[in-house]
Amino acid sequence: MKYSGGPVRVYEALTSRKSCLRILYFMYCASLAAWQPWLAVYFKKVGISGLQIGIIMSIAPIMVFLVQPMWGVVADRWGHHRTLLFTMFLASFAILGYVWNGGFWFFFFWAVVVSFVTNPIGTLMDSIILDYVKRKQDSSYGRFRMWGTIGLTVCSLVCSVIVGCGISWLFTRRFVTFMSLYSMWIIFFIILDIMFSVRSYGRFRMWGAIGWAVASPVVGWIITGRNIILIFPISMAVMLLGWLAGFLRRDKTRAVLATSEASWQNLSGVLRNWRLIVFLVIAFFYGVGTSPVWTFYGVYLDDIGASHGLKGFAFGLDAAIEFPFYFFSIVFVKHFGARRVLTFSILMFAIRLFLYSVISTPVLAASVELMHGLTFSLFIVSAVEYVNELVPPAWRATGQSLYAAACFGAGTLAGNTFAGYLYDQMPLQQVYRFTGWLLLIVAVVAAFALRSRSKKNDSQVTGAE
Repeated sequence: MKYSGGPVRVYEALTSRKSCLRILYFMYCASLAAWQPWLAVYFKKVGISGLQIGIIMSIAPIMVFLVQPMWGVVADRWGHHRTLLFTMFLASFAILGYVWNGGFWFFFFWAVVVSFVTNPIGTLMDSIILDYVKRKQDSSYGRFRMWGTIGLTVCSLVCSVIVGCGISWLFTRRFVTFMSLYSMWIIFFIILDIMFSVRSYGRFRMWGAIGWAVASPVVGWIITGRNIILIFPISMAVMLLGWLAGFLRRDKTRAVLATSEASWQNLSGVLRNWRLIVFLVIAFFYGVGTSPVWTFYGVYLDDIGASHGLKGFAFGLDAAIEFPFYFFSIVFVKHFGARRVLTFSILMFAIRLFLYSVISTPVLAASVELMHGLTFSLFIVSAVEYVNELVPPAWRATGQSLYAAACFGAGTLAGNTFAGYLYDQMPLQQVYRFTGWLLLIVAVVAAFALRSRSKKNDSQVTGAE
């Protein structure tokens, strides 16, 4: 008789496909946390000027726009998991190339190489998780995404405290008490994730955030008083561990299925899907309208006199408020539909920008971050789910890559450039008012454009799947 006691069940749970996806997200985000927040600091230490640092750091969104769709097509033809392992393996060694101090032009070239192999990893993971979630009727995107937020929150808090108050402040009673309470908030949602068996993207993504949360302070502690160049071999080692976990639990059947179903004829149908094209235009302008917040929010807080501690609190509040929205996102999407949630989140972001434009009190400005879950988390979940509805399963990675390229590639790049130009001409609060009107128009357009002929196209999408 086969023994099925506790140890066996624990082993099966740890080696399951679900655990593999969690480990992949954990290791990937931990690897990013080991080097991305410190890259500009490293460039400064090796003698790269501020302007040159800005040029190098702008390469990533450009590469998202240029290569993300290409990687999506490759993944849909070659297999999502196979392409993910390939890019993770290349990325682990590419990151190590930053160790050589070859000057500005070398770092410029190498940033192109690193962006080329690292940019598709997150989208490929999303596609793999969406495949997994699609096969499980009790699943949703939002709860996997929640795991990506936890690490970002801790990293924002710790880094802002180090920058603003010094590393010794991490050991004061006030900060330890705050982090203890915040840890209880994180543990609460982890317990909910374990207790309720609903599989969703947000829950998987939440593990990525845990990886970021663990790696950020640990790497910061390791390099304190040592050579900052250690961030690159650490990142390489962690990425290879994630690659190993994915290699040992790879899904061969899905790769064969993806290759057989992803014909070029079907791809042309995806690219001619007018609903997808309309959504990509909306996603582009969402990226344009929201990028001033991600890029200039710290400057805005500076302009109105916020302290470094309040900035850290605001950044941490952003991520902390995402947890309940990622966890319960499946409820919103199932009850209201991805299209309605998408439109609502854009409208809420317009209101958020209008509030920034009239608030000059630092504490009130920080309290506006309570809207972050409504304006960003719900948009991310609903956008991924909406693209998932429009694109046949065989071309899912391509659809998600097109969305990432439009919103976080072209949209972010255009938005940062546009906002920077406006900021040279007017106060930042006026820039926020202008982009608020832009997002209000986008919300109105989305309410009508995404609704038109929806029933007819829904039937076509269902038939394609």
